[in-house]
Amino acid sequence: QISGGLLPGLAISADGTKVLYRADQDVAGQFELYAVSIANPGVTVKVNGSLTKGGQVSRVFSLSATGDRATYIADQELQGVEELYTVDLSNGTPDASVKLSTISSSDFDVFDYVTTPDASRVLYRSNDTLNGNSQLFVADVATAGTATVVANALQPNYHTLEDYSISDDGLTAIYTGGDNFIAESMWIASLDATPDSALLAENVDGTNGMIRTAKAVAGGAVYFRKDVAFGDPRLFTVDLAAPNVIGEVFDGNLMPFGVDRVVVSPNGQHLVFGAGGDGGESGNEFRGTDGPNLFGRSFELYHIDLTATLPAVPTRIVQITTSGRVGIEHDYIVRNDGSVIFRADLDTTDRTEVYVGNPAAPDAAVKISPDLDAVDASDVHQLQAF
Repeated sequence: QISGGLLPGLAISADGTKVLYRADQDVAGQFELYAVSIANPGVTVKVNGSLTKGGQVSRVFSLSATGDRATYIADQELQGVEELYTVDLSNGTPDASVKLSTISSSDFDVFDYVTTPDASRVLYRSNDTLNGNSQLFVADVATAGTATVVANALQPNYHTLEDYSISDDGLTAIYTGGDNFIAESMWIASLDATPDSALLAENVDGTNGMIRTAKAVAGGAVYFRKDVAFGDPRLFTVDLAAPNVIGEVFDGNLMPFGVDRVVVSPNGQHLVFGAGGDGGESGNEFRGTDGPNLFGRSFELYHIDLTATLPAVPTRIVQITTSGRVGIEHDYIVRNDGSVIFRADLDTTDRTEVYVGNPAAPDAAVKISPDLDAVDASDVHQLQAF
């Protein structure tokens, strides 16, 4: 069976030429990593190195934009110790895997990572040398085996490292960190020869000011969720060149049910977010009786024109009027014209299909996947653009 990556379940190169997937293709119960060219379907090659007895490739793996390099986490050398590896795929036959992480003992692991588009630089999160906390490391393929600490999670009052990202040029990292997942602030780090960190948006309000992990970076600004009251996240922005000068993206009072999932188009002109809607979802609201339910069934999609003066008025792209939901397990895809491709059960409850919505035609989403009712199929489980 195929059991694929964390998010998404398989990786497709941005140029649409190659697919990377995880399966127990050779040995039942032992999941490894395989690549296949879209131009030559059915001809697969194993990507990962030889696994130790009991070892597995984890659900965390990725493919570079051109399909020339794979990155993955596995307990490849010692069972139970997950480390970070890269493999050059540019020669057709995969080269030997190269370890990027520098785990100091079997007590520690690599948890997850992000890469630059060409996968030449990797930012990863590990508890190496720490107990119960984590910190960021940067590693380069050109100097594999030498990782540098970016952010020590044991800074005073900021010892839980959460969501993080790396710029396309590999020179900047942005991450959130805080006190036991409560008093989170956002940090920016230079990834030069001596990485350092500085506050980008500080939580000065305790639990009421917590900066949530969903964020997007575009045009020199960060768009992120921040609580204005405990459990009530709204959407804000901060310029990378002006730390701690925070502004609202739109009037939060227009969206009383909280904000989730922030995605910016590749050209940085359009932002789409999920929110709890306008109260017409037949009891399946984003906000439950005990506060916002981030895994709730029902929320709607809204668009912000980032070329306009902020705060702006959001445009609803899709409205949920019954028991349907927009899929929140995976990010939706925002295109350069502001349209968005998303999963939802708009037509049949609990049958997730694929739709496209456009802010130029509000509340008029069009289904683009085959009619799953007609073939009695189950659901569309993931989306990926290439």
